[in-house]
Amino acid sequence: MSTEKQGSVVDELHAAIAAFLRAQRTRPTVASPVGPRGSAIYARVAVPTDREAGSLQWQVEACRAYALARGEPVRFTFAETADGLTLDRPQLRMLRDAIARGWIAAVLVTSTARLTPAPRLLRVLADEWEAAGVAIVVVGGM
Repeated sequence: MSTEKQGSVVDELHAAIAAFLRAQRTRPTVASPVGPRGSAIYARVAVPTDREAGSLQWQVEACRAYALARGEPVRFTFAETADGLTLDRPQLRMLRDAIARGWIAAVLVTSTARLTPAPRLLRVLADEWEAAGVAIVVVGGM
């Protein structure tokens, strides 16, 4: 398949996802098990080393400090060791499910690379979450 045709297929897929998510917003949301919408922290490292484990903890702590300083409630924390070049990750799936249920208002990350280093995949998440009314907040670089 040519790259032009691939780009067209991806654009159509993004449009279909956005349309689906807009339609979902008209459905009532399921009540959150922890109260009103709040922030979710997402942290990810690619390899399971001691150094990276410290990085994972640092990401969570940096996001939590950011939310605390602004008085924003953190409702969920999702942290995992996984390859960022796929959206098929257990913790990311749970985050996306919580967003689809209307439980999340913002996703806090230390860098968009924690979500994925792949621009196309980041666009998929950004479009999906924007349609759901969810902001991506980058709290610090890494």
